[in-house]
Amino acid sequence: MTKESNTREYVIILEECGSVEVHVEGELSNLKASSPVFLTIHDVGSSYKNWVSFTNHEDMKETKDKSVFLHISLPGQQPAADDLDCFPNMNTLAMNLVTVLDQLGVKD
Repeated sequence: MTKESNTREYVIILEECGSVEVHVEGELSNLKASSPVFLTIHDVGSSYKNWVSFTNHEDMKETKDKSVFLHISLPGQQPAADDLDCFPNMNTLAMNLVTVLDQLGVKD
């Protein structure tokens, strides 16, 4: 678990995009077919920490207690990441995010 955000960090290689960091809030081991799973992607100029702050708000407690949140840090957007030669286009990123779900065992 990362100390500042109480998340578990995974690094997943997306075949056409490079690596992404996934910061997981909630227990993947307790995931059931009926469990809500939220896949978040940060906005320009922010990071997964903005989503963690949002989910830690008292109004989100009930939702957070019964859900799993997967906060994605896009390629080259992680803290201290190297510059990318070419950033993948949004369509390629979107299609490759299924790999995150597969690697973490999230089923439909």
